[in-house]
Amino acid sequence: MVGTGLRSLTGAPYFAYYPTADDVDLVFEIILEADEANYLMAGGTAGGGNDQENNACGIAMSHAYSLITGFTMTDANAVEHDLLMFRNPWGETGYSGTWSKDDVNWTDELVAQVPFGLDPRTEAEADGIFVTPLSNIIGDNGCIEDVGVAHYRDGEGYTDDWIDAVDMDEENHVYGF
Repeated sequence: MVGTGLRSLTGAPYFAYYPTADDVDLVFEIILEADEANYLMAGGTAGGGNDQENNACGIAMSHAYSLITGFTMTDANAVEHDLLMFRNPWGETGYSGTWSKDDVNWTDELVAQVPFGLDPRTEAEADGIFVTPLSNIIGDNGCIEDVGVAHYRDGEGYTDDWIDAVDMDEENHVYGF
């Protein structure tokens, strides 16, 4: 689970989300708010422990990815696309789904809307960065199984002067809706 690594490295509680079609928009809002607050975010793939095999989207199974940001692009037909930008810590990606580096839908106008001035058409090979539609984190779509946020929430027993939850057990907790 991605949360174990982030919690071990930072001491911050980690909240994992496994979105369904009914709550994916709420999860996107959580990602946008967490990004605005500069919280650490990540995503992980399913796969039973073998990160040497790729899933249907061309990325490593049983692997953790940094979730850099969520954002919305608007194409020339005024259609909005909710997207997530991930980075493979291995510095490479074989992502082959919609909005991959080779997707013919990319235009210079759309690339100009990608945060941080990154060009997903070239950053994939250079830095392991890839962009995927929000829909690729829903249920069994096969790309990203879960996303999560590591952060402190004072109102729920977490403080910024203690590195972990007050009286939190050592179990990983999945937060639903």
